[in-house]
Amino acid sequence: MNKLVSCSALLLLAVQPLCQAQSAPGIKVSDGQLVSSIDGTPVQIIGANISGLETGSASRWPAFASAGPAFWSRVKNFDHHAINTVRLPLNEASWLNYTCYDPGAGAAAEFYSAAKGGGYTPDPKGAYQGIVKQAVADATAAGLYVILDLHWASPNNPGGQPLCPIGQPGYADADHALLFWKQVADSFKDNPAVIFELFNEPYGSNVYRNWISGRSWLSGDEQPGPDAITLRDGGPYSPLLEQNNARGNAMQTYSFQWQVAGMQAMLDTIRHEGATNVILSAPIGWAGEIQAWLATRPTDPLKQLGVAWHVYGYKKGTAPPLAVLAAGFPIVITETYGLGAIGGYEWAASQHIGYLWWGWNDWGGQPLSAELSHPPWYRSTAP
Repeated sequence: MNKLVSCSALLLLAVQPLCQAQSAPGIKVSDGQLVSSIDGTPVQIIGANISGLETGSASRWPAFASAGPAFWSRVKNFDHHAINTVRLPLNEASWLNYTCYDPGAGAAAEFYSAAKGGGYTPDPKGAYQGIVKQAVADATAAGLYVILDLHWASPNNPGGQPLCPIGQPGYADADHALLFWKQVADSFKDNPAVIFELFNEPYGSNVYRNWISGRSWLSGDEQPGPDAITLRDGGPYSPLLEQNNARGNAMQTYSFQWQVAGMQAMLDTIRHEGATNVILSAPIGWAGEIQAWLATRPTDPLKQLGVAWHVYGYKKGTAPPLAVLAAGFPIVITETYGLGAIGGYEWAASQHIGYLWWGWNDWGGQPLSAELSHPPWYRSTAP
């Protein structure tokens, strides 16, 4: 029996074993599949999102500081669900710790600490980067793969002041996202068990005809719309749309021009740091319109690129994801509530498509270790 499975089982039984953690093997893309970089065997990604690191300093991410190695060891193969991966959403402002300003929705104070001059400090104790690095080190030492995604971001306002992220924007911003990925890549490029997901759920204008042009997917004439092109190439964009997480994720709209960081620019930034890690890029449409991905994907000189797909009631069948696989790119469903719309977990596994549940946390005020009493498959059965 694998030592990691044995240690996890003992921990689940509340036994205190003297188990030595074994680091997760590296992961890479080979012949269109995710495989172990140790022996080339296929890797079936199965896991869950553990939310909290994307929010501000006054919220939930301090719990990660006290999670410790035992927590991540219990996650591995939790309750015999073959879990081998966790996804940790991140916040660029907390990572970079620049002074930011309320975007006008009055929500910044709910996530960040007040600073002089009317601004806010995302990480007043300078702890965030250390927490993320320790969580990744402990998780990969426990035998887990870790996906890091840029989840909350926000550009500068017209006066050049960084805005405080208060939820998910329509795109990553060129003002901060490139520096974020430069530093994150440099921090984790020596850990091949870490996967970089460039941006969580791009939605641009949040208008379907700007995502996809054409009459209907049924007619077969769909083409990427202007928002999908901007997702790849970046550039000036207006308006800024951003969710307000403090107000039930209500959409906020700001009518000024800002600079989008395209998927290609973020990928290039990571590669320029010497990072060879697997990179995942999402399609337009809240990461859902996978049929637009091939035509608007970034280009990776190392051929270590895959798709980060979100499946929430997808209704366009299996032909689009099969086309992506046939083109030689692996797919990881980095968020889902269940895969019934595409044939279930069994179909996904048969195609070597990975999947991660959103999300583990119930946010009942419990520490992370207590959340393990609620496995992430509570609505569906995983293989």
